[in-house]
Amino acid sequence: MKGIGSVLMMAGVAALMGACFNEPDYPAQPVISLRNLAFFQPSSGTDSLVVELDFTDGDGDMGIDGDENDTLFNERFYFFRPAGASDFRKVSNRRRNGTYLRYRDKFTDIRYDTLPFFLKPFNCTNYEVLFSTSTTPAVPLDTLYTQLNPNYNNLFIEFYIKNGTTFTKYDFNEVFTYPSCELNGFNGRIPVLARDPSNPGPLRGVIKYAMRSAAFDIIFGGRTLKLVMYIQDRSFRRSNVVETGEFTLAQIRR
Repeated sequence: MKGIGSVLMMAGVAALMGACFNEPDYPAQPVISLRNLAFFQPSSGTDSLVVELDFTDGDGDMGIDGDENDTLFNERFYFFRPAGASDFRKVSNRRRNGTYLRYRDKFTDIRYDTLPFFLKPFNCTNYEVLFSTSTTPAVPLDTLYTQLNPNYNNLFIEFYIKNGTTFTKYDFNEVFTYPSCELNGFNGRIPVLARDPSNPGPLRGVIKYAMRSAAFDIIFGGRTLKLVMYIQDRSFRRSNVVETGEFTLAQIRR
């Protein structure tokens, strides 16, 4: 994870298929429940906040592989204008020769004057800065307008911090700003789980998700927290939402 650490995904899954018994009648919408939550601080290495979720998925279309970055599961959308065209079209990557909608267009073309400003603290959700690759240090060359794809990940975890009697969502985008942008927080990707993706069947298993960071104590130490979580299948069906109880890192340290 940029800025505060990295994320590791592990999953133990049972594929419930076969001719010797009836397949379980799980709903096609994923269903999750919280199994365990623990915080590990090894004597050497990176701290880990580990969540374990029990889950079912009735039709088995669960998972996004790490190299899937097509139109369905790309991280950002760009706005591309082919040569000779009068306007931009939405595309899933920028591996094209042509013109992209840029921040400067906000000030030079009245059609795009409603684009958001890119000002301090430089929230990175709407813009991507392109750098030169031939200079050290790299020099910013251009700033492209983008839109984040909400379906880039399929496991979503929100952190909430208790302030008095209420909880406030911790927004990674507001804390980790340009040039140390953090677009996804601790959201992540469950890999494709079906043994045969062309013929998936009901799935039941445990997702063990380790959020790794050297900054847990710096950011959250001594604070009362709770997590809110859900998953999503390849048909974009969201599971139920589960919440942890309130906790401190010290209370769940193992």
